[in-house]
Amino acid sequence: MNILITSAGRRSYLVKYFQEVLSGKGKVFVSNSAPSLATQDADGFFISPLIYSDNYIDAILDFCHKENIKAIISVFDIDLLVLAQNKQKIGKQRY
Repeated sequence: MNILITSAGRRSYLVKYFQEVLSGKGKVFVSNSAPSLATQDADGFFISPLIYSDNYIDAILDFCHKENIKAIISVFDIDLLVLAQNKQKIGKQRY
């Protein structure tokens, strides 16, 4: 199962933890608005638009579709709010 950690920033320890738990049965991807420590350790990453950008959710969903991501994990409270506000749109996606 591939996962995406959004707004990962310097949380490379989370990337390593999920990689260990997945044990090769999935990949850990991260998104961030700029390159960061987490982007260096992840199995893949993308530089996302800023959280309040009009195309933020669409960019996240496009990346999830492209990489067959089944779970989005937010580690930033503002990001979590934006994702929660778009729960219906995110839930309609089929991968």
